Amino acid sequence: MGWKSKEEQRAYNKKYRNTPSGKKVLARASKKWRKKNPNYSTQRYKNSLTRQFQQADHSLKQRIGISLSEKQKMYDEQKGLCGVCNNPLPSMRKSHADHNHETGQVRNLLHSTCNRIVGIVEQQPDLLLLATEYVNQWRLHETKMVHLLDHSC
Repeated sequence: MGWKSKEEQRAYNKKYRNTPSGKKVLARASKKWRKKNPNYSTQRYKNSLTRQFQQADHSLKQRIGISLSEKQKMYDEQKGLCGVCNNPLPSMRKSHADHNHETGQVRNLLHSTCNRIVGIVEQQPDLLLLATEYVNQWRLHETKMVHLLDHSC
């Protein structure tokens, strides 16, 4: 069969692959190829994981100055607990490495929220005290409102 163009041939092949006989031919060819190349998918998956690990390791070194293995060591030394609240961290990979932005020194692994709080307190030390006072004022106000509502009935 002579083809006028590559596009015409591709269109025919695509249409043929979707027919019952085309699917059988494709399945046999795929099975034969997988038998000849048994480690292809496994190796490709391993290469993908290695590449992901290398990219994560490089990114961490660039941003904070430690490797993933150093982060794992910190996680183990902290027994998987947050350096601020002492609650369990979700995982080594999802924990945040707290560091001093001026010196670059890495301090501890923290939850995302704890890390944000530390960052805010570093930039605005009085803000935590002000926020605590604010919440306490509202708690007092809400308690008074509940007390008034209880006695008004």
